[in-house]
Amino acid sequence: MSFNPNQKRIELHLDVKTRWNSFPTMLEVASNRIQSAGNDGDIGFDALKTLLKAMEPVKLVFKNLSRDDATYMIADTILEFMFKKLSNLKNDISIKLMGN
Repeated sequence: MSFNPNQKRIELHLDVKTRWNSFPTMLEVASNRIQSAGNDGDIGFDALKTLLKAMEPVKLVFKNLSRDDATYMIADTILEFMFKKLSNLKNDISIKLMGN
């Protein structure tokens, strides 16, 4: 395989033990690629944007729960925050993430 210096460099996001941790980042990269390609009017892109919105609080939860100083009290507060944010979104994806 030869290297072409004119090709765009693709950024690799390494996966971690908790797959949910990298999922929002992968979605953001896909969303940026779709927008830069000019295909953001597609109905599938709207679904992707909705999923990204729902994953924002989930991403924050996993980031904070994986900290070394996380406690049960912190976890409870973080999860309350996530459920509040998801319930405010009021879309099908956030409702399913909440388990309703």
